Amino acid sequence: MAQQFWVPHPTEVWGVAVEVEGGESYRLLKAFDSATEEDDLTFSPNATERQLIKPILDLSGLQGVDNICGLSEVTEASVLQTVRQRYRDGLIYTNVGRILLSLNPFQFLPVYGEEIVAKYLLSDDPYSLQPHVYQIAADAFKSVSEEGTPQSALITGESGAGKTETTKLLLQFLAVAGGRKVRLGGRQDAVSGADGSDEDNSIERKLLEANPVLEAFANASTTRNPNSSRFGKWVEVIFSDKCVVMGARITSYLLEVPRVVGHATGERNFHVFYQLLEGLKDSLKGLQTDYQLSTEPASFSYLQPFDPRSRINDAEGLEELKHALLTLGFRAKQQNDLFSIVAALLHLGCICFVPDSGLLELFVTRPLKTGSEVIKAVLAPEKAAAARDGFAQLVYSCLFSWLIARVNESLQPPPQPCALETRMVGILDIAGFESFVRNGFEQLCINLSNEKLQNHFNQDIFLKELEDYEAEGLQGLNVSFQDNAQVLDAIEGKGGAPNAVVN
Repeated sequence: MAQQFWVPHPTEVWGVAVEVEGGESYRLLKAFDSATEEDDLTFSPNATERQLIKPILDLSGLQGVDNICGLSEVTEASVLQTVRQRYRDGLIYTNVGRILLSLNPFQFLPVYGEEIVAKYLLSDDPYSLQPHVYQIAADAFKSVSEEGTPQSALITGESGAGKTETTKLLLQFLAVAGGRKVRLGGRQDAVSGADGSDEDNSIERKLLEANPVLEAFANASTTRNPNSSRFGKWVEVIFSDKCVVMGARITSYLLEVPRVVGHATGERNFHVFYQLLEGLKDSLKGLQTDYQLSTEPASFSYLQPFDPRSRINDAEGLEELKHALLTLGFRAKQQNDLFSIVAALLHLGCICFVPDSGLLELFVTRPLKTGSEVIKAVLAPEKAAAARDGFAQLVYSCLFSWLIARVNESLQPPPQPCALETRMVGILDIAGFESFVRNGFEQLCINLSNEKLQNHFNQDIFLKELEDYEAEGLQGLNVSFQDNAQVLDAIEGKGGAPNAVVN
């Protein structure tokens, strides 16, 4: 077989090719895993590209491996090829040591469920099995149960990578492992009680039902993800000394409140606005008189621009939300109060309400202090609209904070001895890196948090390992990685750094 090479590829970044015409050109190989050549697809590298071409030393790596560490040559090209080939084979998970790399399949895969949970939970070494998100959950659960040490799973990736769904799968595993009262259905998003009775109010069930509530009020459709998390959360699952789930705590970060008053073309506001309008056609029809809302999203300023071709099933989302609220202990009146505030915000955006004089003054005037005297300046229409939008954002932010507190109250574990406080698994799910045509302060904060998480990864994986090698007398190791410490310093450092100026 002719020598094969890694070559730059116009669409796949790296491709596999053989030399033709005495090395002047290269012919790309079809699917990169056989000697079948693609018709008339040749590559004539320029001087810069020619420097990038490298011979492939181990052809077995072209088929993909379970663990990147098993590659005889670890390069950008070989790693990409492994992940790409596994994805083509329907294998979305790949290990990098004890790190899990996951690719979003954008479809349901039959690789989740009670039997598979049991397989990883009962294994003496989950990492001896096929790479899977259950490996991470099983490893964390075993450390908590056997050693009593707190564990954490950090989920990172760009927007649309599947972080929120991965968080759900981790929580589902922990609910089953720490409860054994909940039966996972065949779909990754289906969880049902074994007998459909008391388990609807179990702590495991409540833990899982918190997701539809948070998603309704803090997720939205973007150009990259129809169910994008527009906030970050840290979830602590707390266990007893018998490793039974006792409760949970949720901390939220960086809710994208400006979305309440506007969003880009091709995107949507938070799901709950559309779910409410859809519900007024059916299950919430009795509230139509109270809310005085049109059921068409196009009627509301805060839901513009609106694309009627959206494939999101808001009616189904509303039923999931109502069931989750009921499971978490929200009585009918509290649910109605929630929807009333959402309805009021829609009216506010259209200024279709009659404010009292104090509220009207708040919107159209601004106090100005001149010496010892305070005068009220009348705002221009655009500034009055900005005051209205700021009020809407504040109301929604307070609503979401109250919602988080109410969910935590439902998940509150009973008091435990201090020695048991460490029996917990924390899961971090934050919004991924974003770069839009127009980026705001929220994108700066989101991207900064991702940079800091990447820096933590660099410190934990690369720098500490190198320190350990040097301490053991292993010198001269050439391990290169992209250190983002200078990026963080540019944003957070002293002097004219953005964060220093804002603070």
